[in-house]
Amino acid sequence: MSETQQTNTRWHVGKEIPLTLLVVLAGQIFLGIWSYSALSAKVDNHERRIVGLENTDARFASEAQRISEYLARLDERMRSQTDILRRLEESLRPTGERR
Repeated sequence: MSETQQTNTRWHVGKEIPLTLLVVLAGQIFLGIWSYSALSAKVDNHERRIVGLENTDARFASEAQRISEYLARLDERMRSQTDILRRLEESLRPTGERR
């Protein structure tokens, strides 16, 4: 290849490419990078919030479990008290009225 052919095949910006096109391309590249960084920041923020919500959910789940166990104990106490009252009523009835 001759030197004139090498010169013609090299990449260069010529007069046929308008300056406006170069400015628009540079602007699009800049805005693309800026949009990506803003999106990345949003994703990072959402990841932090999700971790916080998962921790809160775990605390609520353990609290709900504790309350459920407490309610089960109260229910059992209420059944026991009801049984005691029923036996007490049976013992207080006259002998002829017992079931």
